[in-house]
Amino acid sequence: MIHLVPAFQDNYIFIVEANGHAMVVDPGDAAPVLDFLARSNLILDLIVATHHHPDHSGGIADLKEHHPKSKILGPSSLAAIGIEIDRVLHEGDFFQFGNREWQTLYVPGHTLDHLAFFAHDVGIHSENRNTYQAPVLFCGDVLFSFGCGRLFEGTFAQMFGSLAKLKNLPPDTRVYCAHEYTLNNLDFTIDYLRRTHDDRSIAPYLQLREQLAERRRHGRPTVPITIDSERHHNLFLRAHTVEEFTAVRTARNGW
Repeated sequence: MIHLVPAFQDNYIFIVEANGHAMVVDPGDAAPVLDFLARSNLILDLIVATHHHPDHSGGIADLKEHHPKSKILGPSSLAAIGIEIDRVLHEGDFFQFGNREWQTLYVPGHTLDHLAFFAHDVGIHSENRNTYQAPVLFCGDVLFSFGCGRLFEGTFAQMFGSLAKLKNLPPDTRVYCAHEYTLNNLDFTIDYLRRTHDDRSIAPYLQLREQLAERRRHGRPTVPITIDSERHHNLFLRAHTVEEFTAVRTARNGW
């Protein structure tokens, strides 16, 4: 089961629960994670980070202090900010949690050693309290609902390649992106299509925005998304060339 823990202004920290144990992904803040673990009586086994930015890694040290038996996994750049990593992960590496193998994907662009984590048939608790199995991706700041991450360290070509890799995952993959950026990204998408006189209709985007804004008004997240939905609606995934992607990303930077 996957729990979304809000942090800061718009971050999500993810806690994967299995048989009384927990894996936490991108803990920028330790406090809400420690509170959730205590209330749920969970043992923290793994602390996993997609990249080194503080809103994704700032709580790791405190979590390790409170749960000294937990293991820290992530990119090598965590060491540069003073985090002692138990295992540095690279493309194609696997690790075990919750009777599932989690595969490491190397997805540079936002940072040079950004990682994502993918597993098949993970238990997900739906809003109607039913549980179902689906592929799951924790993608940090590479892919967002209707958007993608800024290029702080990598190149346009690297990010384009990383998104192409994620686009080829199973279409029913549930994507847990680490920020609640959906409505802002939708506003950009609608404006961009209007300004570029794109022949794609904006009507579906306007309808989606109304539906998702209603979710936010009730305090519900727009995460997770699916790879299939993003293939159809995300301008960054719909870009066919690096040049097309660069044009959209450059426009987003200045929007």
